[in-house]
Amino acid sequence: MPTETSQHHQSHPPTAGCLFSGMGGFASGMLKAGYDVRWANDKDAYACDAFRHRIPSVRLLAKDIAEVYPDDDNIEPVDVLVGGFPCQPFSVAGPARGFEDERSNTFYEAIRLARTLSPKPKCLILENVPHVRRWMDRLTPALNEAGYHFGNSNVWEMNVKDVTGIPQDRSRIFMCAFSMNEFSHNPFSPPPPPKNGALLPLADFIDKSQQADPSLYLPKDSKYYKLLADKIESGDARNLFHLRRTYVREKQGELCPTLTASMGLGGHNVPFLEDRWGIRKLSPTEVARLQGFEDLEVFPVGMSRAQKYRLVGNAVCVQMACLVATEIRKVLEQ
Repeated sequence: MPTETSQHHQSHPPTAGCLFSGMGGFASGMLKAGYDVRWANDKDAYACDAFRHRIPSVRLLAKDIAEVYPDDDNIEPVDVLVGGFPCQPFSVAGPARGFEDERSNTFYEAIRLARTLSPKPKCLILENVPHVRRWMDRLTPALNEAGYHFGNSNVWEMNVKDVTGIPQDRSRIFMCAFSMNEFSHNPFSPPPPPKNGALLPLADFIDKSQQADPSLYLPKDSKYYKLLADKIESGDARNLFHLRRTYVREKQGELCPTLTASMGLGGHNVPFLEDRWGIRKLSPTEVARLQGFEDLEVFPVGMSRAQKYRLVGNAVCVQMACLVATEIRKVLEQ
């Protein structure tokens, strides 16, 4: 029988707002964890179209975060404010200029919003690439000065394959900060890794039983075809193969390599596989499954394949977001 306390928590779930909401990976994870997601914000028109398509019940502010103000936009306060602020300034896949890159200003805009909501959120959850730790001397003081307990011990680094069972090799960190108005200290510390994290078969996410869209297959006269065919022949055809500009990398262990937004920029960025019809790219639906999206119709009708790939690569893995949201909810309900 549920206790009076648990009945109260079930009837009054914590509220959440999502910044840099993209196609809704973080918001979907929050919803799966039982949060009441009140609003979201993103400036990307394609991301907003996908978000509205997938989660029409959540109010979406389609504008630059720098133009979002709680009073002007009638934004209600929430218990938890979340956001995967742009990772490009911090990723080793680029020049990694950090706070010298103007896109890093979005972090400070997120802090501004947290400070101006009244009352301000009890908790902030910020997601990014692990390499952002290099700039912890900038991130930590900014959060502390905004009135949030935060330090290195409140950072949870996870890999999708280790904590969700989804076979994507994707490491990310979640920085969890708690309001000094509500808490005497930061009560969050990462839970121990799962003892028996069973990896789901890649075949659960990729369909080789029937022919895919013919346009996904690489023509035999393509300059990349022989590169891929030779690598597949010398490797394990059950694996995925990542085409780089001048070589092919086989992803061992039937894992998907980290999905990135650059998938939308050209064929060499999308993982390939071989089936009985030829050598092809993973479809947008398949890469969406590998980011934890379970919808039958993930994307709006008419969206280009390039935009679908880009949005999936930019998304927060749904199950990963659900995990961290569940841990934060335990803290809030204590």
